[in-house]
Amino acid sequence: MLKKRSYFWVRMLLHVKKENDNINVTGDKPIDHSAGGIHVPKVTLQDIADELQLSKSLISKIINNRDVRVSDEVRKKVLDKIKEYNYVPNRVASALSSKKMNLIACIVTNTNYDFYTDLVFYIEQEAFRQGYNIILCNIAENTAREANYLKLYQSGLIDGILASSSDGTSNRELYEQIHHDGFPIVFVDRYIPDTGISVVATENRQGAYILTQELIQKGHKRISFVGYDFATKTTVQKNRYMGYARAMEENGLTQQLLYAAEEGERSLERALQEDRPTALVMISSWQIPEILKLCRKYGMKVPRDLSIATFDEFRLPYNSMNDIQTTRVVEEPLIILKQDVQALARAAVDVLIDQINGVSKEEIHKFIPPYFE
Repeated sequence: MLKKRSYFWVRMLLHVKKENDNINVTGDKPIDHSAGGIHVPKVTLQDIADELQLSKSLISKIINNRDVRVSDEVRKKVLDKIKEYNYVPNRVASALSSKKMNLIACIVTNTNYDFYTDLVFYIEQEAFRQGYNIILCNIAENTAREANYLKLYQSGLIDGILASSSDGTSNRELYEQIHHDGFPIVFVDRYIPDTGISVVATENRQGAYILTQELIQKGHKRISFVGYDFATKTTVQKNRYMGYARAMEENGLTQQLLYAAEEGERSLERALQEDRPTALVMISSWQIPEILKLCRKYGMKVPRDLSIATFDEFRLPYNSMNDIQTTRVVEEPLIILKQDVQALARAAVDVLIDQINGVSKEEIHKFIPPYFE
């Protein structure tokens, strides 16, 4: 009985509100109050084009923020009219007619890394500037998740893929199948060689060579390379190690590969206690906080006892007094070589959209040089 009475009063309240406010409770269509509650047909893009005496395609380009040569006055007229009629473009209908969703899947290995956070930011900016949205696919170094996201190419929901491969070998067959099917795809940062897929990446080999030479010129001879034990197959780690190795060989110095998060022979902590390298070339700045904690643990100062050269700036957390004390082991700035993340994003989006638009189907390799500030 209580439920029936409650339902009765809800219906009565809605009825009263509908009568008093003359609104459509269901929200199906707008109501013209001057016409006594008669439903008004939805305004179409063609209606707006006819009223402004402009082409439908021109108005569509202005609405979608596409590159189009038009005066500020005309653009303002269109946008004002859109606002006046509260016009909302039908994206689904547009996609069906053009067979384009204007949507790009952006597959990255781990958004916990500052580099990928910045990369996604600039990719989204550049894609939006060219009339595309992105869907972020964070695979968290998981090859199964990577495969699931790659299979989106069969869904018809996306126009292309920007991908950073998880480990440089897994899912090779799937990548090759996507390329064979002619679906637009571009590797950005990490890639799998010899797949026929276009690549946009940093000149990692040359960058690591420059960092190592910088340390050698400062008089260091015991220089270790610090990588990730889980990333040994990635092109980023391979190429950066090769750059380091080349510089060491040219100067007759012994190479040493260490892993920051591993115990045993290649443990960085063990090396700091026993081998005592005087300098480190880091695969990335993501490891820096752990390195500084080890320096603090063993009473080492940077660069007095240990010089550090790395790719990209790093952001230390300041969540506790312990974090603040850890940073005090750094007496001078680290040697930092920056990747041009914005240039990487712009180039990757350009190459992909050229594929989507059929401008180019050739395999393209673009390598962006890193730089010192």
